[in-house]
Amino acid sequence: MTDQATRTTIRSSFVEPRSLVFWAFIGLVVSGIVWTINENIGRWGSQPIGLLASTIVWLLYGVFVGWILYHLQLFKRRPASAVAAGLLWGGFVAGAGSIIGGVGFDSLIAKWYGTEFASAWSSAIRAPLMEEGLKILGEIGRAHV
Repeated sequence: MTDQATRTTIRSSFVEPRSLVFWAFIGLVVSGIVWTINENIGRWGSQPIGLLASTIVWLLYGVFVGWILYHLQLFKRRPASAVAAGLLWGGFVAGAGSIIGGVGFDSLIAKWYGTEFASAWSSAIRAPLMEEGLKILGEIGRAHV
């Protein structure tokens, strides 16, 4: 006798339009993409070939990493949309969020410990706290969709 509440369902897709977490994810990814484009739009005039080449290289890298992650799942196969969601979160939300939040974090470290300490150590302190913390939030959100 199985209870309906104890059954686990395997989702065939990451897309859940009735979930608030899904729409928060979409909003944050779109915000990260818009922020990234706004940060790099000025470089189109001075370095168009370099920016286009780096964009193509990063897209190929993302496809390759996504393919590896999708095909090397040993225990439970996740849908391809979930793998793509993880790559989008890590590439745009965690990256942009750590850059935006890092400015304030650097100023806090400089205020608390001095500018000499901040110039030497703020990057080493900020990266694990900001970027990895945002990546963990993405994994928690993906688990709740």
